[in-house]
Amino acid sequence: MCPRRYVVDPRLGHISNCVSIGGKEEESNLLIGQLAEGQALGVGAQINSSREHVIGILGKRGSGKSYTLGKIIEGLSDKSGYFNSNPDESPAAICFDLMDIFWTSIYPLSDSMEGDPGKQYQLCSSLGLPLDGEFAIDVYAPAGFARPEDPNVISEFSLPLDEFEVEDWQYLLDVPPNSPSGALVADAVMSVPNGWVDMGGINHAGAPLTLTAMIEFVEDSQVSNNNYQPQTIRAVTQRIVSWNNHDLVTPSSFEIRTLLSPGKVSVFMLNRLPESVRFVVVSVIVRLLMKIRSQDSFVRKRELIEPKWENEHEKTSRCWILCDEAQLLVPRKGTNPAKPHLIRLVKEGRNFGTSFVFATQQPSAVDEEVLSQSDITICHQLSIERDVEDLIKYRKGQPPESIKSGRTEFEYPHLLRTLEPGQAIVSSLPIHPNDREIIVQVSPRVRVHGGFEA
Repeated sequence: MCPRRYVVDPRLGHISNCVSIGGKEEESNLLIGQLAEGQALGVGAQINSSREHVIGILGKRGSGKSYTLGKIIEGLSDKSGYFNSNPDESPAAICFDLMDIFWTSIYPLSDSMEGDPGKQYQLCSSLGLPLDGEFAIDVYAPAGFARPEDPNVISEFSLPLDEFEVEDWQYLLDVPPNSPSGALVADAVMSVPNGWVDMGGINHAGAPLTLTAMIEFVEDSQVSNNNYQPQTIRAVTQRIVSWNNHDLVTPSSFEIRTLLSPGKVSVFMLNRLPESVRFVVVSVIVRLLMKIRSQDSFVRKRELIEPKWENEHEKTSRCWILCDEAQLLVPRKGTNPAKPHLIRLVKEGRNFGTSFVFATQQPSAVDEEVLSQSDITICHQLSIERDVEDLIKYRKGQPPESIKSGRTEFEYPHLLRTLEPGQAIVSSLPIHPNDREIIVQVSPRVRVHGGFEA
C-alpha cells in the first residue's frame, strides 16, 4: 500500500530536487525522506546541518518519532555521502539513549536477519536503498553494568567525579535533596575540599573529593555528628559505600573530548542504569561538552579575527546532542540534575556550535523553555488534545492554507491526528519569504532500528 500523498496550497515554488529544512539547499544537509505532497515523486526532504538548531521530534507511540531520530543519526554518521551532502564537515553527535533502542544502529541490514530487522531489510532492498554505506557509530554502556550478552563492539564509559555538582551526588546516592540525608551529602561535598574537624578535634586539610574521603567525613566529622541523627549518618554512609570503587565512578581512560570528531555519533546506553543515575550521566556529560565547546569556540573566533595568532589548542568538532523521551530529562513539572544544563544548552548552544535534537511522545510534558527555543519541529501523529495545542502554539512555520488527500480536506488538528506512520508535518523558521510548513514521508532506515518488540 502506497503512503498517502497530499495536495497542499499554496504550492511550493522554489524547490528543485530537494527541500532543505532550516537552511539552504547549497549548504550541508541530511537526507531524511521525501516530500509527501504534490504530483512530483522523489523530491527529497533534508535537514540543514551547517547551522545550529533546536529540533523537536514529536509523535505518539508507533508514529515514527524514534525512527526519525534514527534517520538523523544515520545522516550525521554517514560517510558515503548518500544521506549526508558533506560528510567531512558533519558535526559530531552524542545520543542519550534512555530506552536502549539506538545501539542497534551499529548493524547494517542483512538478508540473514529475521523478524522486524528482516522486514526492514526487505523494504530497503525493494526501494533500492544503499545498504553497504559506511557509518561512524560507536556505542557506550555504563562501566560496571556490562552484561554477558553485550556485543564486543560496545565500549564502556565512566564519569569523572571532579565534574560532579552537589545535586549530581545527591541523585547518584539516591537521597532527596531537601531531606536530612541530602543535606548531609551536600555538607560532605562542600567540606571535604575545604577542610573539616573530626570528633577528636583534629583538623583535616582540604583534599580531593573522593567517595572514601566522603565516608570519613560523614562518619567522623563534628558537622555530621553534631547536626544529624545516627540513622541519617548510617544511611548516607551505606549509600556512599555501595558506590565506593564502582567502575562507573572510578578513574579511567574514557575521555569525552575524543568523541568530538566530525561525523562521529556516540550512543550512550542508559536504560540499564537506575533512573536517578541516568540524570547524573546526562548532567555531567552535557556540562563537560558545553565547557569544551565554549573554549573551542572562543579559540576559533580568535583565529578568525587574528589569522596570524599561533596556538596549540586541540580543537573539536561542532556537536549535536540527541535524546529520546525528552519529557523525562526536561519535564515541565519537577526537576533533575540534567534539566537546567539542557535548558542552558537550548538557549546558549548556538553560540558555541552545539545543537539539541529531542524526541518525545508527550510535548505537553516537556518544559516550555525547550519547546519555545525549537527552530525546527517534526511532528508525527498526535492524538491528545493538549499535545496538539502545544504543537500549534510553538510551531515556527506558516501553516498551509489548505490540505487535501483524494476527496478529503483536512483541518490542521484533524491532519495531526490522522497522519500515517512515518509521515510528519515539518515546521521551521522561514528561510525564503513564502516558506510554509511541509508534509514529509520519512525514508526507511538502512541500519537496524531497535524500536521493535522482542
